[in-house]
Amino acid sequence: MNRPLRSLRTALLLPLLAALPACGGDGILVPRAPDFAVLPSLLTLAPGDTARLSPQLDLRPAGGVQFLSRGTVATVTAGGLVRALGPGQGAVTALEPNEGIIYTVPITVRGVRIRLGARDVGPATILAPDQVGALDARVFGLRPGADSGVRWTSSDTMVATVEPGGVLRTRALGHATITATSAADPFLRGTLAIDVSPSRRAPALRVAAFTGGETPRALDPDAVAGTIEVAVQTLRAAFPAGARVELSLGGDLVATRALDADGALRFTVPTAARDSLGVPRWTDGARGLVARVLAPNGALLARYERPLTLRNQ
Repeated sequence: MNRPLRSLRTALLLPLLAALPACGGDGILVPRAPDFAVLPSLLTLAPGDTARLSPQLDLRPAGGVQFLSRGTVATVTAGGLVRALGPGQGAVTALEPNEGIIYTVPITVRGVRIRLGARDVGPATILAPDQVGALDARVFGLRPGADSGVRWTSSDTMVATVEPGGVLRTRALGHATITATSAADPFLRGTLAIDVSPSRRAPALRVAAFTGGETPRALDPDAVAGTIEVAVQTLRAAFPAGARVELSLGGDLVATRALDADGALRFTVPTAARDSLGVPRWTDGARGLVARVLAPNGALLARYERPLTLRNQ
């Protein structure tokens, strides 16, 4: 065979060889699956951080993608904005509806998650004096092979102590913050606020569904504007003489009352109150409504909290 004929055959075979990966075994052309991805493909965040996910189809921005958060460590908006909530591992799922493609982005929120008695607890918990509980902590965001242990400390050992193995002991009435710090990375830590009270159910706090002020009609107590009618159910015999009840909303003290009898102390909280410049004291969003019983010397005896969603209309 002469060289020109061999070159001609090579030139004819190359396009056919290039098309083989897109063909089935019987030579029928198979459509190529679209290349869908979400960038970044994984996230490592600190609590409170945000990150934007960018869906791409065939290396171009993709529209109409639906996002869904999996787990409790982060939330995601319809536009793909991820917000880290607390330490742990979770994921965000992206669905491309036209092609039916599902893509998962793993999320790690750095920090230490504390559990009490093998159950997850909130940022604060109420315990009676002379109680013993088992704390455990899990560290998230460490490099592979790093020490996963923690060091335990208490802000007030007169109120509560914690042993190196995580054994919690409550002692005197008051407040203490328990901290678990990663042994490998001191910047990774978690906290648990402990309120030591004579009764875990005192004071009980009820929110009435009556509002006034800027809202002329009754609303659900979890979405209120104007004024809130609050009843704090107390047991006088559980507290020393001279104790008082303080009510706060969103960290602002709104009312105080002497604890002089059993029964319900009633408060009217003006949620739509404005400051000297006419700006509402509380803007839209979740706020903690907290009732505390204090001794005459200011020591915390009991605490109860209920989250509310406020609306200034």
